[in-house]
Amino acid sequence: AADRILEVMKDPFNLHGHQVVISPSIGIVIYPEHGVTTEQLMRNADTAMYRAKSAGGNGFWFFSNEMNISAQERLNLEEALRQAIHKKEIIAHYQPQINLHSGILESVETLCRWQRDAESLIPPNQFLPLADETGLIFPIGNVIFKQAVNTILKLKDEGLYAGKVAINLSAKQFHSIDTIEKLLLIVEESRVDPARIEIEITEDVLIDYDEEVVETMKNLKDHGFSLAIDDFGTGYSSLSYLKQFPFDVLKIDKSFIWDMQETERNRNIVQAIIDMSHHLDLKVVAEGVETREQLEQLTEMGCDLAQGYYLSHPLHHNDFRQYLVQNADKRLNQTR
Repeated sequence: AADRILEVMKDPFNLHGHQVVISPSIGIVIYPEHGVTTEQLMRNADTAMYRAKSAGGNGFWFFSNEMNISAQERLNLEEALRQAIHKKEIIAHYQPQINLHSGILESVETLCRWQRDAESLIPPNQFLPLADETGLIFPIGNVIFKQAVNTILKLKDEGLYAGKVAINLSAKQFHSIDTIEKLLLIVEESRVDPARIEIEITEDVLIDYDEEVVETMKNLKDHGFSLAIDDFGTGYSSLSYLKQFPFDVLKIDKSFIWDMQETERNRNIVQAIIDMSHHLDLKVVAEGVETREQLEQLTEMGCDLAQGYYLSHPLHHNDFRQYLVQNADKRLNQTR
């Protein structure tokens, strides 16, 4: 029956003069193994349908008890994450970005962590995808942005740091007018200089972009923010994005840095990205630097900034402060 549905729906149909094709995702349950009530059957069919969708769509999937366990774990994680926001367990960490020409700290990237308890620090890949799906990314994003702004203001008052802070926005956040307005309000109320804030976005923000995306970028630039394209090289239209959008910074994805020493071809790709970016007046940041050899090669290539475990792990704000104290002789000129 599912095959017949897929076969029928593969043909395009006419919708107001346009040829439209639908790719259905079908979830299947069997009574009574997968439920005895309408609610149970519908819920489990919905779970199986989403599994079919995540597998690429245009197919079907049978429900299994393993899916039920996975769905329950997901619900539990979502509830725990909501509580984490309420209990202020979502905290910002800061990873230094070092200028490869001067050796000084020029910027930091703000990263999100979940401090579930004193011993448990949950990395972002374990909860941010769920946060993005459920909409929890919006309150989490506000929390992290406020923490980052407060941190750089406090450190400047202490004479420890007057550089930039880079903050990531997901596609959902960037496309949300409310998110951008809250961001601007936080900056206005805190009186932080927008020139000290760099907004990082990945290419998924720009897929099927419209005038609203262009206007949002223009709005941020007009307010004094700088824009960075993150994970460069992992998408399909990177060059056209550089041509169309007003970026200031390009961040080379860590996969290129890790592969750089394997072949001359890989090194040439990184060199080409750096040279091209400089011709476009873009500053280049290399992500994921983990060895001295990588750092030396990037310096020789003319890369501007680098971040990664070789230079520093992401740091809690207290540890970041201590890092600044210990590296006071290399800090930015506070009059900049």
